[in-house]
Amino acid sequence: MSDSPLLHDLELDLLTELFNIGVSQAATSLSQMVQQEILLCVPRVEFSTPQELAQRLGQQQSVIAISQEIDGPFSAYAMLLFAEHNSLMVVRQMLGNQLSEETLAELQQEALSEIGNIVLNACIGAISQGINDSFDIKLPHIKVATPDHLFDHLFDDFQVPSDQETILSLHIDMRLRDSQITSYLAFLLRGISFNQLKQTLINVLINIDTPENKKLRR
Repeated sequence: MSDSPLLHDLELDLLTELFNIGVSQAATSLSQMVQQEILLCVPRVEFSTPQELAQRLGQQQSVIAISQEIDGPFSAYAMLLFAEHNSLMVVRQMLGNQLSEETLAELQQEALSEIGNIVLNACIGAISQGINDSFDIKLPHIKVATPDHLFDHLFDDFQVPSDQETILSLHIDMRLRDSQITSYLAFLLRGISFNQLKQTLINVLINIDTPENKKLRR
């Protein structure tokens, strides 16, 4: 599904640009928080089924998901995903090598929750500003699971048939100090939410002053 024409090129370009703005803002906030340069790179936006994303994450390894439920112009579960074996490395590099393994383990969930909160809120904020609308954002929570069980029951609340389950995902490279850590940002879209997302992007594009859009508005 990742390359299927769910969005037209202009819609996809707009969504990618909004996410790039959000991720850039998140990198700045994280860098200030830990007093070191952090680079976040988003190569492209993709659409996946839960099964496709699970395959990309690796079926056997455990994944840590920092999730927030959002409601607004469209509704979704927003999730920042790390391989579990990478998560302690993220916490160590962000909090410092001087901390003991025991202290790092104690701070791991709190630190990852804060990272997820910063990244997710920056991206949602960039989308809100770009579409001139707002979202209701619930508190983040953390889940550890293998990729094939990561999305269990989440779509149940959406009342979506299994063949219509859609995940908007971004492959993010996080670079800090001398390491590069791969993560995913995923938005599980509720029933009609994909259509609402698409219509929201169309509305923004129509209001952009281009010669083509001026003709459409006449």
